[in-house]
Amino acid sequence: MNEVRALVEAFDAANIRGERCALATVVSVEGSSYRRPGARMLVCETGHHTGTISAGCLESDVVEHAKRVLQTGAAKLVEYNTATTSDEEAWGLGLGCNGIVRVLVEPLASGSPRIEALRRSCAARPDAAPVSMATVYEVDGAAKVFLETLPPPVPLVVFGAGQDALPVVELARELGWYTEVVDPQARPASRSRFAIADRVILARPEDAGAHVSITPRTMALLMSHNYAHDLAWLRFLLASPARYIGVMGPRKRTERMLRELAAADGMARLHAPAGLDIGANGPAEIALSIVAEMRAVLNGRRGGKLRERRGSIHGGPADGVTAAEERVLAGTAA
Repeated sequence: MNEVRALVEAFDAANIRGERCALATVVSVEGSSYRRPGARMLVCETGHHTGTISAGCLESDVVEHAKRVLQTGAAKLVEYNTATTSDEEAWGLGLGCNGIVRVLVEPLASGSPRIEALRRSCAARPDAAPVSMATVYEVDGAAKVFLETLPPPVPLVVFGAGQDALPVVELARELGWYTEVVDPQARPASRSRFAIADRVILARPEDAGAHVSITPRTMALLMSHNYAHDLAWLRFLLASPARYIGVMGPRKRTERMLRELAAADGMARLHAPAGLDIGANGPAEIALSIVAEMRAVLNGRRGGKLRERRGSIHGGPADGVTAAEERVLAGTAA
């Protein structure tokens, strides 16, 4: 379950109990921070909270601010500045990122535009339009706007319904992706085995086009372990706009399929063998390597070691400033 869905479900549960809630949102970051703008935490009046805004160093303090916000009914901007905080205070809070983090804490009422936008985002289909949100806050008397776009879930289609496909689907679901599993043998038992998936399709490979929709956002993975099935699906996927096409199995096997399809230049588009080189052995580790590679592709990364990355971990046009933050700054109102 992704964070937005967990937050919405926790809010609904609190509503049923008649418990008030506050929403803490990271609206600005300067320098280093574990979480980036858009990270959220829901705080109930009892102090129970869902979600994280840091590596665990800010949560307890934000909970106290949230309790006061619920008492007063007025939103509050809380700033954590490790650049000017004394060592004693910093270590007391557990701060260690050497940056400035601003967190907006506001009461969250049922039916408010904020919770409804989050609800639409986590319930959206993969082909839905992104949900846009604008959060206004003040710093030193100047009004600023944090602009945010919540994309629909990432669509993942797994071609193959073997037991080793299950951990791939489980990991993707943990990330909040929309998952589909295609069983070429059309076994009804696959529906129960992959009950965690959003959709299970029982269809022969030659009928894939009639049952599966591939968009420019789709992550596709061939893992049927059946040469004829993978060949038919590869033909279908090479003609599609899929964002990622991964093929399990030896490189020579994929090259043979491409020769049969007269698509010798197709290797440049494929991730074959699928996954990052982590020495994976066994279904769970292999699934980890594949889903990690997909996540890297979605973020435009190569999947290398962070210690070898130059500049900010989160990337961006300037050190410590992400592209998303630059768009936020562009919407700042003085």
